[in-house]
Amino acid sequence: MIGEPLLAQENVLRVYTQVRNAANIDYDENGDPVPVDIGSQLLHAMLAETELEYSIEIAPWARIIQYLDSRPNILAYTLVRTEEREEQFHWIGLVNNIESYLYGLSERAAELPRTIEAARAYQVGSIRGDAYDNLLTSLEFSNIVHINNGAPWLTLLERGRLDLVPFGEQALSEYLEQQQIHEERLVPLVRLEALSTGLYFAASKQTDPELIAQLRDAYRAMVLRGDYEEVMGVPHPDILP
Repeated sequence: MIGEPLLAQENVLRVYTQVRNAANIDYDENGDPVPVDIGSQLLHAMLAETELEYSIEIAPWARIIQYLDSRPNILAYTLVRTEEREEQFHWIGLVNNIESYLYGLSERAAELPRTIEAARAYQVGSIRGDAYDNLLTSLEFSNIVHINNGAPWLTLLERGRLDLVPFGEQALSEYLEQQQIHEERLVPLVRLEALSTGLYFAASKQTDPELIAQLRDAYRAMVLRGDYEEVMGVPHPDILP
C-alpha cells in the first residue's frame, strides 16, 4: 500500500522498497501492489525468524530515503552500501553483490562511449532519486532523462530517446528474461565503479537498538539455516552484515 506510514509502534516495522521492473509487482486482494522480486522473498525469509508485525510498501526512492532519515522502525531494501552512507543507516544484511554498468543497444555499441567522461554527452535514462540517479548527478551528467519506474527501457533506447541506461548485472538479466528480450540485445559499456558493490537491507538510525539487534539476529539465522542460498541460488559470501 503506497502512502504515509502509520506512526511507529512497538514491534511494528514499516518496510519500503522500490521495484524497478513492473514484472516484479503483483497485486493483493484489495488491488494494492505487492513486490515479488527476489529481495522481497529474502525479506520474508528473514522476518519469519521474528515475531514482528510488518507491512511492505512500494515507494519512490526519494521518499524512502526521507523516511530512513527521519523516522523510527523503518526498514528499506535494497540499498547500495557506499562509504558516504556508512554512518547514515543501520546495515542489517547483504541481499546481493552487484556489478553496475551503463548499457546500450548492441547494434550501436561501436558509436557509444566507453568512459564516464565521454558518456556525459549522451542521453542517459534514470529514475529520479535512486542510487543511479544520485551517482550520475554527482558525476555532473547534464543529459539525464528521468523516466517513470517500470518504463519500457528497451523501447526508449530503440526509439532514440535514450542512448544509455544504468543497471546492475543481475537486475538487467531478470528484466530481459521477464520481458523475453534476448540477453545480447544490450551490452555493458561503462562500468559504474561506485555502484559495483553490495545491496543491503538497511534500517533508520532512529530505530530502537533492540529491534536492530533482533533484525540482525534474524538475518544471521536465515543465512545459517540455508534460506539465503535457497532463495538467491548462491552461497552467502559472509554471514556478517
